[in-house]
Amino acid sequence: MPSTLRFTTVTNREVSQFRIRQSPSSQTGSLVSGFIRKSVPNSHNHFQRMMKTQPRVVLELQKEELKEQENKVAAKIAALKEVLIKKAAKKKAMQDKVIIYFCFFLFYFDHCLYI
Repeated sequence: MPSTLRFTTVTNREVSQFRIRQSPSSQTGSLVSGFIRKSVPNSHNHFQRMMKTQPRVVLELQKEELKEQENKVAAKIAALKEVLIKKAAKKKAMQDKVIIYFCFFLFYFDHCLYI
């Protein structure tokens, strides 16, 4: 079996692990492993900065969406309040009519008793 080289990236430590598998007939053994410090390119630093600022952008978008939803809910609440006020006014007007008709009925009934 020929020698193979395998790289595994560990992002938290920015370390690459390498393993060299040698042939069974080798005198040095079947597996040698170790860690080396990975060189970080500028593009990686830029990516890390973008990942740090990305949550802020997401939060700003979420805040804007919440404000829009809050405005929609406030508009619905205002419309419902107007409807309730109109219904209450209509109910009050109906109660006033009932009281007026009842007073008129009492006056008419009382007047009829004397005749």
